[in-house]
Amino acid sequence: MHRRVPGHLLQCTNVSEVLDFLGFRGARAANPSRWSAEELARVLHALARWQRHSQTPMAEDPQWLLITSAAQNVHLEPQPLVSVAWALATTATRGVTIRRAVHGRLKEFQLKDLARLAWCSVELERPEVMLITLADEVTHRVTGARGARTGPILSVLDASQMAWAMARTLVESHPLMGVLQEELSLQLTSCDARHLSNSLWSFAKLACADPPFFHRAALAFAASCAKTGAQELTNCVWALAAVSHRADVGEDLIMQAKAQPQLSHQQLANLLWSAARLSCGRDLFADLLGLCKKQILDMSLVQLSAVAWACAALGGRSRSAQTKRSGYRDSELLQKLELVVANRHAEFTGRILTNLLWAFATFSQASPALAAAAGRGGLAMTAQEVSVAVWALATLEEADTLREMQSPQGAVSSGSFEALQLHEVASLAWGLGSATPKTNPVGAVRTFIRRYVFEMPTLPASADQRALAMLARGLLKLDLQDAFASLLDRTLLAKIDLAPDLASAFISGSVQLADLEREQAVWASLPHAPPRAWREAELLRFVRRWAAGRAAEVLVAAEDFCASRKVWLKVAGGQKADLLEAVVRVIQPRRVLEVGCYVGYSAVRLGSAVRSWHGEVWSVEMDPIYARLARQVVEHAGLSEVVKIWVGHSEEVLPRMTRGATPFDLVFFDQRGSRFLKDLQLLTRSGALSPGAVLVADNVLKPGAPKFLWQMVEPGPWRSAVVELKDFGPCGVLDWMSVSRWEGAEAVERHFESEAPELVRQLEWQADEMRWRSIDGHVSPAEWDQFAVRMKDSFFAAGLHPDMKKIEDLDSWLGDHKHGRLR
Repeated sequence: MHRRVPGHLLQCTNVSEVLDFLGFRGARAANPSRWSAEELARVLHALARWQRHSQTPMAEDPQWLLITSAAQNVHLEPQPLVSVAWALATTATRGVTIRRAVHGRLKEFQLKDLARLAWCSVELERPEVMLITLADEVTHRVTGARGARTGPILSVLDASQMAWAMARTLVESHPLMGVLQEELSLQLTSCDARHLSNSLWSFAKLACADPPFFHRAALAFAASCAKTGAQELTNCVWALAAVSHRADVGEDLIMQAKAQPQLSHQQLANLLWSAARLSCGRDLFADLLGLCKKQILDMSLVQLSAVAWACAALGGRSRSAQTKRSGYRDSELLQKLELVVANRHAEFTGRILTNLLWAFATFSQASPALAAAAGRGGLAMTAQEVSVAVWALATLEEADTLREMQSPQGAVSSGSFEALQLHEVASLAWGLGSATPKTNPVGAVRTFIRRYVFEMPTLPASADQRALAMLARGLLKLDLQDAFASLLDRTLLAKIDLAPDLASAFISGSVQLADLEREQAVWASLPHAPPRAWREAELLRFVRRWAAGRAAEVLVAAEDFCASRKVWLKVAGGQKADLLEAVVRVIQPRRVLEVGCYVGYSAVRLGSAVRSWHGEVWSVEMDPIYARLARQVVEHAGLSEVVKIWVGHSEEVLPRMTRGATPFDLVFFDQRGSRFLKDLQLLTRSGALSPGAVLVADNVLKPGAPKFLWQMVEPGPWRSAVVELKDFGPCGVLDWMSVSRWEGAEAVERHFESEAPELVRQLEWQADEMRWRSIDGHVSPAEWDQFAVRMKDSFFAAGLHPDMKKIEDLDSWLGDHKHGRLR
């Protein structure tokens, strides 16, 4: 730009000096209405170039206003008109229009002039009607000229300007975009990186890029962007992320953009958002987040919501049916965000609010400021935003806010949900049904959800099973039993290979509704030994071959299987089995509850022990495949009359199985650690524990259950000890098991309501993140070892110092704390 501006012009400091330099002085300079059209165009063009260099504001300059006014009242030929339009657009002059000047004259302009007019019209006024007229003319001319020419007709600059104008005005589904794509594809090897960046951004914005073209264009940009600036790099990265392009290309460009000096707030937010969408490495993401946090207080709420969304979404693009998003939880960021949103609620829009709510809910981080903003009302929210907000508030257990949203003036009551997609309806149904206490959703919303299910089209084999499982549970919570049955029937009819979560929801729901026929239909649809359960199925075959049908032999066979095949199975064998037997020997429980049955190993061990005094074991398993294998293992051990296995999520099964049942004397937690505390609350609130009941929890160190352990070692109704031991199997990773005795119901609710410190909440997130990684087998034994040591050190750093015991100490320790009936 500097080469195009004369040196003397660069030295000017105001509009008068520029006019003097151009030869307009005195009375002539004061009366631009007497200038010729060509003179007006030349002066405006020169002033615009000077203003771009000097950054001197001209909007209120009297001479500038006189000149722009004169330019709008004179007839200009095509070339001067384009020059004037460019000058007005470049200087962001408001209150002017070029529609009248070009009306009915498009045939007079060259193709390159039409492209510039399109760019100018967007900068000046965003007139969609005019832009469509320009797009029609360009499309007609280019397609008409193709028969006579083999090369490109539009230059890269012209094509990028037209594409940018269409994207800025959101003109969708226009044939011009296909024409522009073809024109650019002929020139990719010679494209200027800046123009190519704008084109990629435009195609991504309108979601109209052909994937092969986009891939070639992205590689062309990467090959030519060595001297490209931050804005071009950011635009291209955003485009790659928006169309879910290859992460390797995007990650390289992000690293190059990160090295640019003085990135703006918007560029940083866009880069972080793109890094999350492209599932970039966590180290790169952490570096970008560090840059964002330095400027967090100066960012707009739009930018902050993008940062929060990116942190929550990182790692959420796994194709596994079981792995959930991992995210990047940063305590300092969450605290700063809470402070910012509490003081800037006037800036909220529906989208900002829902993005922030979704991020905080994903991190299970309560936010009084966001809950207050959601309940305050007054924000215009789309149906999609309402569904996200409802899901988030239910996840955060903000029942009061949900009730406010369902008031006659609330977003739920006044929303129109007809355009919602499956996952959005699922979020709405589950959120409204999950609120505690129940919010009694308005009839219109309930009617819509029911109608949506009955009018659903045939489900494809690739249907979103997480959404289907959420919807199934939401329908039951809303007491829409006929809709639940319809959803189950439609899913089975589609012959979908059911993921564990969806199969569990259908089986548990059918049992709840006493619908034996549908329950059996779901069981019949499940494979007996899917690939994901090959080790567990092989274990069953091994046990049947080498164990004679007695419990002790079944346990030995299971251990021999792990040793001989050198495979790791998540069973509480070895030292963990010794601990369980020690507890059972001391307290001799009549009723035992196990949460997390897996293949039935511990259920057999517990059942074999309590059979001696006519006890019984109830075990809960979420995964129907594992539950079926466990039932067969238990049957082979001759314990079917002692051990009963329930199928479903603990949060659904425990309230149902404990209603009216005899309380449990021993509880063994072997499920996901982040469920320990919630499941314990369910049991205590329902009166499902006998006086002096003992709770044994596995894996409280690895992957860990930090919030649970923090609550259990705090003074209160539980007296707890922790035993350090080795995990069962060839790796022998360090782990802890906790043993706790319930010493009374006094103040139990107040005890559960106490909030864990932030460091403990951060550890809880890290434990869950590691757990989800391990489900897909992405954690090596060495990583587990390092994680266990790091978690142990972090517990102590958080002030969590449990009463450490050895297994041989448990007899006397439990004996010292006997209360009520023990044997």
